[in-house]
Amino acid sequence: MPVAVPILVTSLEPAAPFSEMCETLVVSAHGCAIRSSTRLDAGVPVRFLRKEGREATAHVVDCQPIGAGQQGWKVAARLDRPENFWGLKPCPQDWVPLPEMPAPAEQRLSRKLPTRNTEESLRAQNLVPSVKIVPEESQNQLTDGDVRAIVAESIHSLQAEVTELKQKLTRGEPKRSQFEISLSHIPPEVEEKLWTRLRQDIGTKALQQTQQQSEQVFEAVKEAIGKKIREAQNEFREQAAQELQAVEQRAQVLSEEIAATAQQHVHSGAERFQQQALEAGIRLERRSEEFLRVLQQRLGEEHDAQRREMQKVQAAIASE
Repeated sequence: MPVAVPILVTSLEPAAPFSEMCETLVVSAHGCAIRSSTRLDAGVPVRFLRKEGREATAHVVDCQPIGAGQQGWKVAARLDRPENFWGLKPCPQDWVPLPEMPAPAEQRLSRKLPTRNTEESLRAQNLVPSVKIVPEESQNQLTDGDVRAIVAESIHSLQAEVTELKQKLTRGEPKRSQFEISLSHIPPEVEEKLWTRLRQDIGTKALQQTQQQSEQVFEAVKEAIGKKIREAQNEFREQAAQELQAVEQRAQVLSEEIAATAQQHVHSGAERFQQQALEAGIRLERRSEEFLRVLQQRLGEEHDAQRREMQKVQAAIASE
């Protein structure tokens, strides 16, 4: 099951010291695949520690480098005891551990427990899986009170299990098939094949999902680029229109200023021309008057000269 669970992985092999905070890629009741920056050899015992404080031991079964473009190792580890160590709720039914057979030490303990009557002895023998293991050196020192306490604790746990079974039967839960029960005890070679098949399936699905996501990202980027281009074109058109309008306004203002300046120059030129013409008329009138006076003076002088000559002629004629 692809789940990301942060765990502290510590090597229990003195020759290969390692401790790192890793993250799971795939988890199951039998083990997991984690991403690590350090390579771990197959067979190295490790300890898992979750942030809630729960611990579990496992062994490395495989270590492969992560694909090109990434750094790190994909480490596959198998739990020493199959369980829902990852705390998934709800978890698959085949993750629920099956009842274990009593250990030989527990069987010896059940045979050595002192009993006061046959009924308590039978109960103690039937409840061996729930009896706590007691060191052999202290088994001979158990008192009747200790036996009663152990039996009472076993009976209490048995009653709880019976109550739970009754509730399940009342709810009408379907009985687990032999196939479902066998899923909690998968042989190592079958588990390795399942793990290989799972990696292949996950790789194919991941590749397909990556291609789909790449196509979606490409389409989204293409649409975003087209949108940006259209926005840039519209913005350029608006800016060009605004600049053209500003140029037209400036040209109109300049033409008005040029016309006003030309008109002002024309008016000033006309005024200067009129002033110059007036001054020229005045000067011409003055010169005309001067010329007239000079001409009158000359005419007067010539008249006087001619009159004197006439007088001389008359005097000459009269003297003859």
